[in-house]
Amino acid sequence: MIWDGLPVIIIKNVINANLLLKREKQMKKIFIFIVLAAFIFVPVGYADSFQTQTAEVVDGNIYVTVEGKAGYHIKGDKFHIADTVETTTLTNLDSIDYDMNLYGGGYEIKMGTIKNKPLGFEVSFEQAFSLFKERKDLPGELLYNTAIMGIIDNSVPNGSIILNADYPGLTNPFDGYATLKYDLTYYAGHINVVKNIIQKDHMHFDILAGASYANFTQNFRLLTVGQHPLYGTTTNVGLAESLTDNLFGGLLGIKGGMEITKNLSLVIKETVDLFYRHTKMRGEQSVCNALLATADGEDFTGKFGITRADDGFTPHFVSKTGLCYNITKSASFNLFYQFDLWGNLTRIDNPRVKMADSGAGITMGTAEIVNENFISHALGASVNVRF
Repeated sequence: MIWDGLPVIIIKNVINANLLLKREKQMKKIFIFIVLAAFIFVPVGYADSFQTQTAEVVDGNIYVTVEGKAGYHIKGDKFHIADTVETTTLTNLDSIDYDMNLYGGGYEIKMGTIKNKPLGFEVSFEQAFSLFKERKDLPGELLYNTAIMGIIDNSVPNGSIILNADYPGLTNPFDGYATLKYDLTYYAGHINVVKNIIQKDHMHFDILAGASYANFTQNFRLLTVGQHPLYGTTTNVGLAESLTDNLFGGLLGIKGGMEITKNLSLVIKETVDLFYRHTKMRGEQSVCNALLATADGEDFTGKFGITRADDGFTPHFVSKTGLCYNITKSASFNLFYQFDLWGNLTRIDNPRVKMADSGAGITMGTAEIVNENFISHALGASVNVRF
């Protein structure tokens, strides 16, 4: 049988567990330091309700803010789809992965009170989007460089899927490929009670606390096109996976500002959320005309499916700094930079393949939910109107 001699795949690109633990400890130290710095050293807040309380600059008791922003999101870990192996020397060649660091954009709408004595309120809704489409080549040199994918539910424990391989007698390998379409949607709502703690001619401080809800939804749509090594026909594998994080929690923060000139102010907002997280993952793998890397080399057309759930706690830190320019007594324009750090969010870890002496490609485990940190850097602008 043509697959009886297939070798064991050694995964080169799996991140060492010790390095992951070290990075988690470093991120926790950085997070604690930033939170402490935010509350100890930042004596200013946010442009939405900033005012000098002088009649010539600010009118109204209620503000509405509309903002837009664009950012770069750092997810760190890659999205794994398959492995390659040189079967003549039992040498692992590569792990086929997609880089998940990406650009995105979003908006936020806020409404709240300006005079927060004894108490005021702030409500907000925000939404953000990211998406990309990327194509990668799939090697298919039989016995020298073959692409193999694990089965997401491990329902064929001693098998895996041959994505692309030479048909005997052809001079050149088939140009197989994989295309991934990915989209990320985020939305969140906040309801906060606000209390003014310092009000001076050129300085304003509020503290805020309230309830928060957030949702991250990620969709992965992968299609591979390759060649069946025994018949020279087309092999297709489709992988559709979705991951949803539902977050329920509360917020604490400080906001305010300081006048630089009569119409220009420095404004900053620092907040910390702590969420309870409930995560759901669904996956479906559709296989058409593929050769399974089992000991007997079975042909297969069909589907595999999996669902997973996970619970945990997710901290979220936001630091927002900007400049506010008063256009009129009741309107202002803001430019800002925003840093977000999410801890203990989730990603999908698809299974790897290990070849046995029998020639079977053993799928190692199943598709699983694993934790990751999420960092975002964004630039934006907003318009604030007071009534």
